[in-house]
Parts: sequence; structure tokens; C-alpha cells
Amino acid sequence: MNVDRKKYLLIMPPFLIIAVLLFLFLPTDKKGFSTFAIVGAWVIYFLWKYLENKKKDE
Repeated sequence: MNVDRKKYLLIMPPFLIIAVLLFLFLPTDKKGFSTFAIVGAWVIYFLWKYLENKKKDE
């Protein structure tokens, strides 16, 4: 898998912190929502790469 480390390291740490904070402070029945922070980070990462590749192709 070809991961752009600069983009990855720019996006993932804040989202990991958000996920941990959500896990700690959400009520027990809602702790599963903390995983959406990580999924959101991956969506932003792949969207960023897609838009960069699309711009490069034009």
C-alpha cells in the first residue's frame, strides 16, 4: 500500500486524540461512536489523495 507519510502524519494524530477523548467522555452505550473519528480521518486522507491525483492528471 502506497501511503503518503506527510499527509498521514498530518491527519491521523489529531483524529486519534479526538477518538480517545470521545471514548473517555462519551456514555458507555455511545463509546462505539469514537471509531467514527478514525474512519473520518481515513475518508479525509483518501479524498485528499484522490483530489491530488485528479489535479495531477489534468
